[in-house]
Amino acid sequence: MGVSRRDLLAVGGAAGAAAGIAAAGAAPAAARGGGDGGARGRRRVLTGFDRLAAGGYAELAGQKVGVVTNPTGITADARHLVDVMHADERVDLRAVFGPEHGFRGTAQAGGSEGRYDDPATGLPVYDTYLKSGQPLADVFTASGVDTVVFDIQDAGARFYTYIWTLYDCMAAASWMSKTTVSTPEA
Repeated sequence: MGVSRRDLLAVGGAAGAAAGIAAAGAAPAAARGGGDGGARGRRRVLTGFDRLAAGGYAELAGQKVGVVTNPTGITADARHLVDVMHADERVDLRAVFGPEHGFRGTAQAGGSEGRYDDPATGLPVYDTYLKSGQPLADVFTASGVDTVVFDIQDAGARFYTYIWTLYDCMAAASWMSKTTVSTPEA
């Protein structure tokens, strides 16, 4: 079968420890004021989505796209990425997938918004909360998408559901030979 959540946490913990050690080695150089830290301090941070858009959505060209997101999926100017993608003719946006709390964030903890058509875009919104494996793969199949974009900000705590939503979406997309595009910070 695939990688269990326990195995994923074990590997993630080791990677986190290694990252902490690497960061500790870089800290003294930054404290001394060496390098080009001053120039870096003035650069603007771009979200993964802003980088995707700046590249003309090249990774999504010719694809039927679905987006897993919630109210945290915003651009640098605070517009929701689904609204931006829907308005851009370079993206063939076909569906939105809502996690816990839903796509527009109207559901309470432990809830979802269910299946509906988004009033702002007319796009179908599919409920992915508490779905994994074949049921989640069935949702992706029903939506007709080729590529799934995942853009949710997360606190990074293992007991939050969004990291597991990402894991489940990647696994379901992999089983179906779909492409998953995660939009990490840069």
